[in-house]
Amino acid sequence: TGDPNRELTTMLFTPVTYTWGSLTSGIEIIPLKEQINAYPVPFTNSLTIDCPNRLKTLVIHSVYGQVVHRVDEVPAGTNTMDLSSLDSGFYFITFIQEDGEKAIRKVIKN
Repeated sequence: TGDPNRELTTMLFTPVTYTWGSLTSGIEIIPLKEQINAYPVPFTNSLTIDCPNRLKTLVIHSVYGQVVHRVDEVPAGTNTMDLSSLDSGFYFITFIQEDGEKAIRKVIKN
C-alpha cells in the first residue's frame, strides 16, 4: 500500500532492499564487498567465488603488486577458478563491477 504516484528507480547491477508498510520506508544498497564470498581460505588448488552480479573484471595480485591472474566478464553466481599454478602465499583479489565499484579480498594459498 502507499501513494500510487511514487516513482522508484533501481540500479541494474546493484541489489536493493525495499521496505514498505508500517516500518521505515527506504532503500538499502548493499556494497559489493558484502556481496562477494571467496572460499576456501586458505585454498590449495581451486578458489570458489560467489557473486550475485556479473563482474566486469576479476584480478589477482601478488603481495608485490604483480598481476598473476585475470578474468574478464565473470558471470553471476558461483565460479570456481583453477589456481594450482600459483605459488603458496598471500594474494589480493580485486573485483570490479560494470559500474566501476570495486572490492578487494585477501586470500591465502597453501
